[in-house]
Amino acid sequence: MAPFDTTITVTFRDMEGKTVMDFKQGPFNTAELRDGHNIGWSSAFDRFAEFLLAPVGQVFEPTHDLVIDRVFDAPRDLVWKVWTSPELASEWMGPRGFKATHFEQDARVGGKWRLCLHSDGFDVGDGELRVLDLWQGGVFREIVPPERVVYTFEWETDMGFPPGEETLVTVTFTEQGSKTAMRFQQQFFQSEANRDGHVKGWNSTFDRLAELVVLSKARTV
Repeated sequence: MAPFDTTITVTFRDMEGKTVMDFKQGPFNTAELRDGHNIGWSSAFDRFAEFLLAPVGQVFEPTHDLVIDRVFDAPRDLVWKVWTSPELASEWMGPRGFKATHFEQDARVGGKWRLCLHSDGFDVGDGELRVLDLWQGGVFREIVPPERVVYTFEWETDMGFPPGEETLVTVTFTEQGSKTAMRFQQQFFQSEANRDGHVKGWNSTFDRLAELVVLSKARTV
């Protein structure tokens, strides 16, 4: 994507003891870029409002974000296809030991996605292997093929995280010659422990993704 400049204008006006903020940014080259920024700014302003409402002297806790960088030995268009195709995504989605038994998505801004990962024997930490069905889902916030996808993520199955904890996933794909650099960012975890609990699973998942990308590349040769 070529660099572009926008101008931001912010005004504040009184309204019956409260403050109304008018925020304007433009011009954008496309409606998709504008809508993608709208989502990001809305989230930022939600945090701004929380900060303003916090008691005087209270420390405003930062969110805990997860960032994973990977480089895949394949062109960006192919990596994008393996990521976004429901048929292909079902083959790599989930860490080793899990299989996607249900995967549906409406790949458009505002569309929903839902996934179930099944394991016949998973050690939950007590040394016993258990059968698990892990349901998760969310809503697409931005899709810019083949560069960027943004969606919300929430566990439906009790994974020991705070109920209703919704995180925001942003995945970008950048060309590096004949290879593709991926940056995966998952934002707004409520604690470091919650964030760190996702690291192993995502890295195992991306190992499977890398293997399928190589296999898909070989099929196109």
